[in-house]
Amino acid sequence: MSRAEVRQQGAVTVRAAVLTDDESEHYFGASLADQGIQAVWLSVDNAGDWLLRFLPIVTDPNYFSAPEVERQLRSWWSGSANASIAAVVAQAPLPNVIPQKRSAAGFVFTHREGGLKLLEVGFETDRQMLRFRFVLPVGGSSYAIEKVDFAVRRHL
Repeated sequence: MSRAEVRQQGAVTVRAAVLTDDESEHYFGASLADQGIQAVWLSVDNAGDWLLRFLPIVTDPNYFSAPEVERQLRSWWSGSANASIAAVVAQAPLPNVIPQKRSAAGFVFTHREGGLKLLEVGFETDRQMLRFRFVLPVGGSSYAIEKVDFAVRRHL
């Protein structure tokens, strides 16, 4: 896994890293890259006095839920391999709620990018919205920064 980047806001610390295609295939037992999926590992330490609600839609408006990932991988395997993959995928996501004074870790399934992944991780509390921004290196031939540059030029 790429080295994890760390961001902190007040009592909340978030670590993020992108699995390589080989790492995700080894961890999940099937190729996520073949399905256009990229697993981003997140670790959240909520040392605050408020509940955090994870908003995966901030990270990728069209993120893949665990059931979607399992369905896409199911077609490639059969029998006990499917059950094994389903079990790993079901337990992989970052929890939607992180209680006060607790830590949690897991994955968010995003669309696959290469080069640099521009990533935003969002949480909602009873008081505020927290956003953590990352620029993470990843392998591949398509660079996320090129997409941003193209989108900016289109609006000029």
